[in-house]
Amino acid sequence: DGGWSDWSEYAATGSCSTTCGNGTLTEQRNRTCNNPATSGGGTPCSGSTRETRTVPCFVRECPINGGFGEWGNWTRHGACSVTCGEGLIAEKRNRSCDNPEPRYGGEECVGQSEEGRSVECSMAECNGWYC
Repeated sequence: DGGWSDWSEYAATGSCSTTCGNGTLTEQRNRTCNNPATSGGGTPCSGSTRETRTVPCFVRECPINGGFGEWGNWTRHGACSVTCGEGLIAEKRNRSCDNPEPRYGGEECVGQSEEGRSVECSMAECNGWYC
């Protein structure tokens, strides 16, 4: 009667199921009916010549694209456009690319990180020619 050889070591039959992060991988091992081989009308080995298993795999960290956080408060820049009466003044506010920060080759945030506007400002009333 035939007898089985020892199982081979498990070997991957393909690649990880993902290109990044956690995935699965199929492995297989083999054996042969040659210990001893069947001869002279003996009974062949029973069972499978192959076993497969699925194991976890990790390729690399997945890229994380950046996202903007909340806008900061408006802050004034410069001086009022007039020395008396009603005028305009510049305001700016910022936001950071940190929600989340780009990592592992992910894209930077798309869009403006700073914006500006003009708002009204009031200075002392104009008194004749002396402003």
